[in-house]
Amino acid sequence: MPSLHRSLFMAPFALLAIATLSACTGLGPQHYSTWQTDKPYGVAAPVAVPQASIDFHGIPVRDGQLVVSEQGSPLSLLMSLLIADAAPWIHIGIIAIDNGVPYLYETNGQIHPTWSSPPTAAVGGGMRRMTLEWFVANQTFIAIYASPAGADPEKIVKFARQSYAQHIPFDAYFDLSDASRMYCTEFVALALAAADAPPVQASALNSNPSIRVIADWLQLRADALMPAGALVEHSELVALISKGHTPAQFSAYFSLKRELHRRFTADQRVGNVLSFSTFTGLGFQPPVREVIRAVDRAAQDWESLAEAEIDTRVREIANQTLGTWKPE
Repeated sequence: MPSLHRSLFMAPFALLAIATLSACTGLGPQHYSTWQTDKPYGVAAPVAVPQASIDFHGIPVRDGQLVVSEQGSPLSLLMSLLIADAAPWIHIGIIAIDNGVPYLYETNGQIHPTWSSPPTAAVGGGMRRMTLEWFVANQTFIAIYASPAGADPEKIVKFARQSYAQHIPFDAYFDLSDASRMYCTEFVALALAAADAPPVQASALNSNPSIRVIADWLQLRADALMPAGALVEHSELVALISKGHTPAQFSAYFSLKRELHRRFTADQRVGNVLSFSTFTGLGFQPPVREVIRAVDRAAQDWESLAEAEIDTRVREIANQTLGTWKPE
């Protein structure tokens, strides 16, 4: 990626980095641009998934399903750049049916700003439980996946409920070796392990020097992070949901994230991609904002295109906006 801006990395920018840890109309296809499910409620479930489902606006939801999401914001991009591998999704939770109502169990950090020490020292929060209805209404991109093959949904839900009942605090240091605190993907990874799911490999922290400055200042204790996308990589997709984006725009957004990650090489700074203002917070640098808007506009007419063609067109727009780039 050509150098977009020579922005200096400052402590306030790192403060916004940790803010990523704290990360209403009717629902249903008539209100959303994407409300897509291959097996609508009422269609027989596969034999491998015998537990009963309930109808969530036409989507069959059941205990132990996983919900991944992100907002499509500058914070979403920053979180993606923290890890070495380009992976979709930055947040994940677990569905549990409580008294006939689908709930989402997750863990979430809440930032309490401080200028006297790294903000990780002032992060609170922890396990939360909310209706799936509320969660979906407050996210931009959402997908629901079946629990992984071989995992016991009852054990997944049992772990989620126990963690919530124990008020497990949020892990602001991303330490996978300490289960007394959990961040969102760590919580789900531990739930899957407790349910006899196949192990999932964590992704190494990005070696980019600018990312390492952020990690060191925040005193992150991890050399690897658990990506949300890795936890659903081999699971069956149940539904895609987005209020304002069509399925093609959905695909184009994640394709562009992969392209930006590909261009974020060792010579790049976080400040080339993202900006920070005390008044407006974290934002996209103008060229990045321009390419995001250009891809989103173009994808309105891509509904008939295959994924590979969408990837090609996204890269063409990126080349036009950011300049042609090829790995060495």
